[in-house]
Amino acid sequence: MARILMIEDEALIALALEHALTERGHEIVGVVPSAIGAVTLAGAADCDVVLADVNLGAGPDGLWAAEEIRRHHDLPFVFHTACRTADVKQRAAAIGCPIVLKKGTDVTLLDLVLRAVAHPRSPAVPVAVEARERLAG
Repeated sequence: MARILMIEDEALIALALEHALTERGHEIVGVVPSAIGAVTLAGAADCDVVLADVNLGAGPDGLWAAEEIRRHHDLPFVFHTACRTADVKQRAAAIGCPIVLKKGTDVTLLDLVLRAVAHPRSPAVPVAVEARERLAG
């Protein structure tokens, strides 16, 4: 189980992810549609991991939010986005957040990755690492 802060500007996607991840035992501590909202909430959210979209409409993107949040909080990020370009992957890796999953990734796999990132010493880690390697392309 992970306590997750979600950054997602598409309400239906946020709702579907919240439902699916809650069913798998995770706790969604907050859902924010903007990077600025995420930066504001991150300090008070008491989360283990941040699940973030990259493209958030007008304003700063999810990568900017990750960079700002990580300046003050040692939080891991998992990006869940339709925008998996080489530039996005490079920017994510440069700020210490190398996991960039494609939107629509199987929820079981997303669950394992979130558990592994939130709790790196858990038994899910080898499975998630293998899954990440399969997705890395």
